[in-house]
Amino acid sequence: MWSVSRFLGTLFRFTLFMCASLAALSAGLSVSSCSAGPVLILHLSCRLMNQAPISLKHASLQFRVRTTKRTGQIVSPQQAKVGGRLITTRNHAHLLALDDVTLDISEGDRVALIGHNGAGKSTLLRLLAGIYTPTSGTCDVIGKRSCLLSVGLGLSGEASLRENVILALTLYGETHKRARELLPEILEFAELTEFSDMPLHTCSSGMKARLGFAVATSVSPDVFLVDEALGAGDAHFATKSSKRLAKLFEDSRVLVLAAHSASILKKFCNKALWMEKGRVREFGDLDVILKQYSKAMSK
Repeated sequence: MWSVSRFLGTLFRFTLFMCASLAALSAGLSVSSCSAGPVLILHLSCRLMNQAPISLKHASLQFRVRTTKRTGQIVSPQQAKVGGRLITTRNHAHLLALDDVTLDISEGDRVALIGHNGAGKSTLLRLLAGIYTPTSGTCDVIGKRSCLLSVGLGLSGEASLRENVILALTLYGETHKRARELLPEILEFAELTEFSDMPLHTCSSGMKARLGFAVATSVSPDVFLVDEALGAGDAHFATKSSKRLAKLFEDSRVLVLAAHSASILKKFCNKALWMEKGRVREFGDLDVILKQYSKAMSK
């Protein structure tokens, strides 16, 4: 049996561990314990360790490609709406959408995603957003994320506009109380206040676009992921949304923006990531890589 002194010593170490754990969590640290004993290991957050908010190490993403029932013909990448390289074996076909992607995106980086259609830009954005998980390798994104990837992404057709806003904000990491506080401003910005109790499926595509945009841009994210969504709705709303986007671009710690317009990329970005067949071809200074890309596309 344990002696009283041994018991008190163990209790003291356990109490010390729990207090340190709570203190670390409140300071934004992650805590783990070593199996060898009550050893406290504090892993500092990315800001304290000066780690990149986005870090990918040999990340690959592979999809099983279906065949048509009648002919057994393999569905092409174009039909599958995903870029990458098609890999066929005797019994299976796979689409390698992302292939061994390794890169670090640091705080302050505004990254322009460039490449032809099917190069893997949208797939990479969805990987960074957490919609996909890598088949192999790692993808670490630290901080609050906000995404403008497609109209209605993550919204429920049966739920009301009001319910969709609350749900989306909680998925972004906001508390239910904070979501309710943001609700009136979001509906007002989207010009949908009077339709707040309507089911989403009864709304037009323009209304859905405005709602999705207003929700995604209502929070100040650490990491902002944008895919060609530089406006929604009519000219009036597009002007209003562009101003709101510009502020978010400036406030975000990291921006990853996919767009075909060089003028937009030059306005908001300082680096470029050139994707080709699911691989990183170049990553670095925006002006240098845009010139290289333009030259390659003109051949």
